Amino acid sequence: MDYFSRQRSIPDWHQPLMEVQTTLVLGVGGIGCSVARNLCRLGVQEVIIVDCDTVSASNVNRQVLYSTSDVGRSKVSAALDGLKPHCIRTKLTGVEFDAVKEWGKIVELTKRSNVVFNGIDVGEYFDYAVTSLCVTLGVSYVAASSYGHTAVVDCYPPPLLPRDGPCWACNNSPNDRDIFSQLTPIHITQISSLSFLPKDTHMPATQDVGSSVLVATLAATLATGSWVNSLHGYQLPHWTTCDFTTLSMTSFHVERSLSCLICNQAPRYSPTVLDVYFGLEKVPLSRVPGRTLTISPADSQAAVESEVVLK
Repeated sequence: MDYFSRQRSIPDWHQPLMEVQTTLVLGVGGIGCSVARNLCRLGVQEVIIVDCDTVSASNVNRQVLYSTSDVGRSKVSAALDGLKPHCIRTKLTGVEFDAVKEWGKIVELTKRSNVVFNGIDVGEYFDYAVTSLCVTLGVSYVAASSYGHTAVVDCYPPPLLPRDGPCWACNNSPNDRDIFSQLTPIHITQISSLSFLPKDTHMPATQDVGSSVLVATLAATLATGSWVNSLHGYQLPHWTTCDFTTLSMTSFHVERSLSCLICNQAPRYSPTVLDVYFGLEKVPLSRVPGRTLTISPADSQAAVESEVVLK
């Protein structure tokens, strides 16, 4: 049975490419729940979810993997149960820990991932840290948020050439460059804890501005779609916002900032871009160093298994 026959019918869609993706979802809240569900339905290889919180009553309206019976449960445990009906072929991995206090574990999980969906809302310096890690390891960085009637999405695939940028930090200047300097690629994989980061006092709490399942799932779908389309070679805006009251969208491409400490300090590895030919189609599988990828495109004209190690 081919559960993905409708996806395979989409013009320029490469299902074998989806099926070798390892995805890391940081936070299974309003955004992360829907992102993880979308990834399972797309048929990616693995979904890794990270959280340290428990389900509260106020979560249930928009965090689609939970029901009223899950209130008080670990979010990771409840989310894994909620994902099972949506899991067609995907391996599910749930890890319960504080991403800020145990940053070293995030580093290790990112090393075996193709993309990080950042849904942990603890402040901009954590976002800088995740961005720096993704740039350092050549992994796609995707983030989304929803509040009131507004959905916001950031999507930064790894550049074709190291230090070519842009990254999320190119469009977001830090308030404290001393703290920011500790999060650059030179340091980011060596840090075991981010407990030294200050708390964000600029953004309003969700309970103050409100959120619904409509805006949360919209943001999650835009985030997932942005990554999938970038994976297929489409040049998408790096930043997108949608006003749900008018359904109007604003988006733009971010230019590489010459003063960005993250881009300037990115490692100078020489990435191997792997092209596998499916019939007449050429598909880039991954640019992540150190990954071993095996694929057997049973539905292609060139049904040849290829195994490579990217260095």
